Amino acid sequence: MSDASILSRLKRPALLVLVALATFFAVDRAADALLRHGLDRYFGLDQPEAVLLVGHSHVVLGVDKVMLERRLRMPVANYARTGAQLEERILMARHYAELHPDGVRAIVFGVDNHLFTPRGLSANSYTLFYPHMDDPLVRQYIGDSASSRWEVTQRQVSHLLRYDDAALNAAVRGWMGNWNNSVGGRFDPDQLAAEVAAGDYRRIAIDPAQVALFEQFLDESEEKGWPVFLTFVPTTAQWQAIEPDKAAEVDALLRRLTDEHPNVTFIDLRDPWQHRAEFFIDPLHLNAAGSREVTQDLYEQLAPMLEAQP
Repeated sequence: MSDASILSRLKRPALLVLVALATFFAVDRAADALLRHGLDRYFGLDQPEAVLLVGHSHVVLGVDKVMLERRLRMPVANYARTGAQLEERILMARHYAELHPDGVRAIVFGVDNHLFTPRGLSANSYTLFYPHMDDPLVRQYIGDSASSRWEVTQRQVSHLLRYDDAALNAAVRGWMGNWNNSVGGRFDPDQLAAEVAAGDYRRIAIDPAQVALFEQFLDESEEKGWPVFLTFVPTTAQWQAIEPDKAAEVDALLRRLTDEHPNVTFIDLRDPWQHRAEFFIDPLHLNAAGSREVTQDLYEQLAPMLEAQP
């Protein structure tokens, strides 16, 4: 067999490999672009000037983005993620501001009794941000948080690996324009009482490092002129009563931080809604009916303060 014939036979599989790789990367990047568009729309990252909601599942289920947007007559970006802890909430606020430096009309920052509790809600919450890992601020955060370099490298090669089920669901909902609270269930006080009796609940703690991190963010928000509304989305009264002394400490700390920063306002939505068990799917999360009531309450408190801004 001649050298030319051998070379010809080698070229064909090499060409097939190159075509396969080119096809893979083309499909991977195109699918990522479609999913990222839906995800950005769902979170409101495509809104150049908006009232920004940040928080975890309390905000996701507790604030009706469409209703609030309609009432305020201004764009609302609901950049809230289930499992996001304090560090991630601050990251989300900064990420939106990085994308829209002059677009932060106000930040409605979800707070709760566990705002200053160390890690425990989700040890791998950095993975929530993989779809946005090409953005500089997010890339740095993931680089500092990821469990291994290989985990990051895989997602740099294949962008589709950045999307878990929650991100895919959010991307689809963004494309469909669906921000509805669709989670079902009904709060069972007896089940909560049994869990508390067994010690099966997350305990409140106030970590000085978490407090310092939050103070740094509030200082930054004051420097940049961002109005910040620390918003306590209701949980059930039964949940609030589990550790009343520690809850009171968190409450006092939030109010002190509010007093120390002229750009910060505390909006407490707990009463009367925490006593309306029919508005909750579990001890912590509002159902659709409860979300509408609480969103109306939020609007009535928020609107006059936004209108008073220069």
